[in-house]
Amino acid sequence: MKSIVFDTSSIITLATNNLLRLLEPLRKKFKGEFYIPYGVKYEIIDAPLKSRRFKLEAMQVLNQVAQGNLKIYEGDGKVKKLTHELTNLANKIYSARNKFIKVAHVGEISGIALATLFNSEALVVDERTTRILIEQPKYLVELLSTKLHTPVQINEKNLQAFQSKIKKLPILRSSELAILAYEIGLFDEVIKGSATYFTKPRKEFLDGLLWAIRLKGCAISTQEIQEYLKLEEFSR
Repeated sequence: MKSIVFDTSSIITLATNNLLRLLEPLRKKFKGEFYIPYGVKYEIIDAPLKSRRFKLEAMQVLNQVAQGNLKIYEGDGKVKKLTHELTNLANKIYSARNKFIKVAHVGEISGIALATLFNSEALVVDERTTRILIEQPKYLVELLSTKLHTPVQINEKNLQAFQSKIKKLPILRSSELAILAYEIGLFDEVIKGSATYFTKPRKEFLDGLLWAIRLKGCAISTQEIQEYLKLEEFSR
């Protein structure tokens, strides 16, 4: 069975932008299953249900679980074991002033672990550090050095061990899912409703969609948004 795994950051982006409704049609188009590991469930359902601030979003996520659009994988201990191993490795890759830098938390790593064990088609992650750790780990040295205002070293042995465990894990962001939803017409009714206000309602909607996603946590750059908008110009 094909699968895509979502981490905490991507679900939060979708929930806070009222885009969880996209999961059902996207899952059906994918013809596979959408999963979250137990660690992510705790962060986006269990803990928020106890707070007033995030309770509504948690209930909306829980509704997606009830409908079968998100499946919770509690596993048989393999995910927990790999999560522990990957967390230890990830947080011993970068160091500054003879101290390791904590770059990942259990909730983020549990998504990586589940996607790795499932050999999933993709892991959906919006958090910038986690994505760069997977895709461009050496670039993270530069970012950390700038952020901490001090030279950062990389432990090649631990990095290689981390990479050997996750292999080549494909990464998606909620922005890519939203663009796919846009392309297959899931927003057409909304766009139609604003047609009297804009000469190019599709482009305006895409601009609003991508900026909303960015401002709620998805690591998508201004340049990327501009490139998507240019493509929209030429495709219509």
